[in-house]
Amino acid sequence: MEEILTASQVAELLQMHPRTVYKLVKQGSLPGRKCGGGWRFRRSEIMTMISPHGEGNGSSANGADKQP
Repeated sequence: MEEILTASQVAELLQMHPRTVYKLVKQGSLPGRKCGGGWRFRRSEIMTMISPHGEGNGSSANGADKQP
């Protein structure tokens, strides 16, 4: 079964403030889904996004471009 994370868990995983997680998901930079009263994230999608060889959008969660 897919591991689902809360915004606080994603913030801890990415070492950023939870407000930054909300900002990034609203910008479309972070894959997440609104569920009930909060946001939920698939761990696999977050890990793919931050992986240097993943299929992310070419930028890291903090907006910095990946280096070749």
